Amino acid sequence: MGKVKNEPESDSGIQGKENSNQFLTQIVTPIVTTLIINAIVLFSSNAAKLPVRMDNIEKNVDALNSRINTVESNFNQKIDETKSDIRDDIEGVGDDITRLENLILPFLHLKPSAEVQQQITYAYGEVNRVEQSGGLILTSASVVAYNDHGAEFTANQLSDIKLLLPYHEGKQNVFFYGQFDEENRWDGDCLVNIYENGTLKLITDAVYENGKLLNFKQAFPDTTTGGQAVWTFSERTAQAAFSTGRTWHSFRNGNYDQNFQFDSVTAKDMISADDLRSVVGTDIEGYYCGVNSDGHFNDNTGNAYMVKYFPDGLVRTLYVGAFVNGQFEDQSGNAWMIGKNKPEESYSYYKGPFKNGNPVKDIKYWQYNLTVEEINAILEKTGFKSDCKLVWKYPSV
Repeated sequence: MGKVKNEPESDSGIQGKENSNQFLTQIVTPIVTTLIINAIVLFSSNAAKLPVRMDNIEKNVDALNSRINTVESNFNQKIDETKSDIRDDIEGVGDDITRLENLILPFLHLKPSAEVQQQITYAYGEVNRVEQSGGLILTSASVVAYNDHGAEFTANQLSDIKLLLPYHEGKQNVFFYGQFDEENRWDGDCLVNIYENGTLKLITDAVYENGKLLNFKQAFPDTTTGGQAVWTFSERTAQAAFSTGRTWHSFRNGNYDQNFQFDSVTAKDMISADDLRSVVGTDIEGYYCGVNSDGHFNDNTGNAYMVKYFPDGLVRTLYVGAFVNGQFEDQSGNAWMIGKNKPEESYSYYKGPFKNGNPVKDIKYWQYNLTVEEINAILEKTGFKSDCKLVWKYPSV
């Protein structure tokens, strides 16, 4: 068998392959180009939209944060409301307990021990003087009260509870309504009413804080040095050894009677100084503004003043100056007075020394027959300002 010779390809075969490659190139190239162009266009289109999409995302994030903040705020608000409700409930329980104590204790008919009686009388039983320190000489185990059955109650059991404690002091019926704190000190509002022979003799209404006397009010029947029956009402702020404030005298036409039984007294039977004043203190007889000490008007500042009135409300006397034991007493020469003895008389003005409640009878200190205009000019010149009403009337008007 003979060998077959490898014959070279003809030119026509080579040419056929070349034509085939050219054909593929012509077909594929436009397709690839188109794909590339489309890809570029698509990318360019998406790239153009990207900032818009980012803005939308940011807006969505902001909206989400806002919702979260709203939810958090609502949650915190709900927590605060719940806390407030709990506090109100706790306070409500405390109020209920206090009301329950106040309802129960009066029915126990508590009476103070001899030691507490003595301290109540000392602290609240004197006119124009209230115990400043507020200290009680007690221990937690001290017996402070007992009931009709002889059961004893200690300071530890009764601290911070409003107590109504009646007792007898000689001819007087004394009614204490107040409390002391855990350290055995007078605390809060402490009210004392004292009656003698069935009529009111003294009201003392004191306010303490942590055992310190802050202020007090008193009311009692009295008679002026001129013999006028009055009700005295004082409203004073406590200082170390004295008190400052105001005192009113109102014309008194009778007494205030004890209208309840000693053994059946309740908190509703207690009367404050303000309550009494609203009933009997309408027609003012006198007014004092200044310092009190040792149970009297004692003020050496020269700025204290007193006003006395006629029954119709007309000013009888206005004095501005120093006081000693309730009397006009001023040797400075700066004290002054405007006054008259009878409503039909004219006013006189005096400026000079006062001794034992009286001005010097020297004509050089006096100015007579003042008109209302002249009185107002004096008040303006001295810069005098009053807390009480001043009504002047010239006789001819």
